[in-house]
Amino acid sequence: MESTVADDPKYLPYIIKEYTHWTLFLHKKQNPYVGRCYAWWKKDDSQGQGENMRPSDLSRQAVFELNQTVFDEVVDACRALGHQVDPYGENFLLNMAYLANLAEHKHYMHWHFVPRFKEPLAVGKIGLLTADHEWGQHYAKPALGEYELDEEKLRFIRLTMAKAIGGKFY
Repeated sequence: MESTVADDPKYLPYIIKEYTHWTLFLHKKQNPYVGRCYAWWKKDDSQGQGENMRPSDLSRQAVFELNQTVFDEVVDACRALGHQVDPYGENFLLNMAYLANLAEHKHYMHWHFVPRFKEPLAVGKIGLLTADHEWGQHYAKPALGEYELDEEKLRFIRLTMAKAIGGKFY
């Protein structure tokens, strides 16, 4: 069987936290949506192996964990990065999307979390100033070059998020 994101060693440095049903990974494309991450389904013989799963295939426990625990902890992790998350919805939203659309991932069950923010965000320790120029509109992919952050900045973002929610600190 081919490896998936969860068991491919190249993705290990991006793990933020392990849950019962999900593994939370930092998305490599952080700019401008700093805190962007995704929850990857953990293979489970009783519920599904991940490939070609529909959201309706998930147990209530897995849905609850995703929508309550993981979602709320991603908001907390975004707060640690400097996002103004309170009051939720006025200046900050966390978009959530099911995007099992890549054939290379065998349409594997995973959910993306994309922080949306009204005011520019400064992540001072890594010298990053970014803005959500699409606030109040549909999420839009910025130009490819805008995504690029070096590995040290990605590591800082992942560690900040992990520390905020009791995740992996390596």
